[in-house]
Amino acid sequence: MVSITTSAPIENGKLLIKKYKLNSQVKNASARISKSKTLDGGVVVSHNGFTDGDRKIDISAILSKPNADVLWDMFTGQTFVTVAIDDGVYNAVIKTVNIKDTVKIIIEFESKLSE
Repeated sequence: MVSITTSAPIENGKLLIKKYKLNSQVKNASARISKSKTLDGGVVVSHNGFTDGDRKIDISAILSKPNADVLWDMFTGQTFVTVAIDDGVYNAVIKTVNIKDTVKIIIEFESKLSE
């Protein structure tokens, strides 16, 4: 389950996505890694860690028209949202929204607020 709420108190500022499709990526992350070629033909790999701000989620779901309208209002009217998923609550931004038969949402995390 994914809960999205607006940071500012507005009417219809809450959205609960109970069922999302299997191709959704709720646990999606990349570490901060750089790779450089060396003059001797080798490579140097630098691993600079991982933070919750490196995460994003990619959700495909079927939403009712009223819920899709709430999502659109959040996307067009709010900078930051609060997103709750199984492993915690995050401050985040909605990067993309595509509303058709299936709603597709990409959310980028900024920081973890709680467990």
